[in-house]
Amino acid sequence: MKNFKQVWMEALALNAVNKDPGKYGVSVFMGRLQPPTAAHIKIIDDAVKKYKQPVVVAVVTSDNTNSPFSFGLVKNILQASCKQKPKVLEIRSGFIGDFLSPLRDDGFEPYVLLAGSDRAKGYKAQIKRYNDMFTLQLSVKEIKRTDADISGTKVRQALVDEDESTFKSMTAKGTHKFYKKLQKAMK
Repeated sequence: MKNFKQVWMEALALNAVNKDPGKYGVSVFMGRLQPPTAAHIKIIDDAVKKYKQPVVVAVVTSDNTNSPFSFGLVKNILQASCKQKPKVLEIRSGFIGDFLSPLRDDGFEPYVLLAGSDRAKGYKAQIKRYNDMFTLQLSVKEIKRTDADISGTKVRQALVDEDESTFKSMTAKGTHKFYKKLQKAMK
């Protein structure tokens, strides 16, 4: 159940959302990306091929102790690691209105939202709830994951353990040059 502050903030965000659909279709991949892993980069690169449209990466930067890396660092890693440099947005929460307005303001319309299995259900509920208000044609494509998969948690632990080999095995080649910066941010 939502508390009063959550309801109030959501109401304010709803009033600020640009409700006019954009002209140019995009796919959106949303997550904390703390840090971007090889799996994240593969999802982004595969989405460009599959959906034949640009991919926007929405980086959720809510205050959280599990998010030690700055938006700027995450954006630099994404730009260095993806085959086609994605548009990268900083958003404060996982609320769809946080990415919808800036995209529509720039003339883009999201049609596909790529989300991990831990978040897909919540995004589907948001879309159902706000579909008419936002004039959405947005579908959620769930990305299955298991505990055996590469994860940001495992990459952060490799940084703490100074295990550069494990770090490199779980991150894209473009990320490797950020090892020292990421490690420093973990201290």
